[in-house]
Amino acid sequence: MRFQSEGDEEYEDALHQHTQQSLAEVIFAHKHILLEIFRELDVRDGKTEGKVKAGQWCEVMERVLTLHLDWEKLQPVLAPTDAAGDIRYLSFLNQYKLQMADGDKGATGAVSQDALQTLYRNHKQLAAVFRFLDKDMNGAIDKEEFSSGITLLNRKLGAEGQIENIDEMFQLMDLDKDGQIDMNEFCECFRITQA
Repeated sequence: MRFQSEGDEEYEDALHQHTQQSLAEVIFAHKHILLEIFRELDVRDGKTEGKVKAGQWCEVMERVLTLHLDWEKLQPVLAPTDAAGDIRYLSFLNQYKLQMADGDKGATGAVSQDALQTLYRNHKQLAAVFRFLDKDMNGAIDKEEFSSGITLLNRKLGAEGQIENIDEMFQLMDLDKDGQIDMNEFCECFRITQA
């Protein structure tokens, strides 16, 4: 027996949207690893063709994301196959981007999606640095404080994950252009979209 209230459809829609957003965030956070593994599987005669078989895609998604989902059922929705039955993994991965709150899809100027992805993967640590650097406890950091935080994060990341173009990134995150980033602006900047 199932009891239904008037709000059930709205609740199910909200739950469905939340689940899609959560899955998009997990895929985005692991995008760099997924790309690396797909490329390894794709090498033929020393070249890559940009495609993998559906079974390979399902196996990689399960292994990398460690989510026990029915990837075979999700595959046609998330990563449709081409006429030859292959998945174009670059098209699949490029669907997941970080959208800056002003509506720009992806990065603008010299700030790359890779830099934004690195920030996203480490945003909990950066938020801790944010709070630490907010010396006057006013809930905002200026450009100098932001630069110090990124410098600290870069020391932890090592050579491959370095975040460059700090000034451009600050400008993108300073949504109201008042010369400071408050916590609301900071959080708004980490919105994952699926194209």
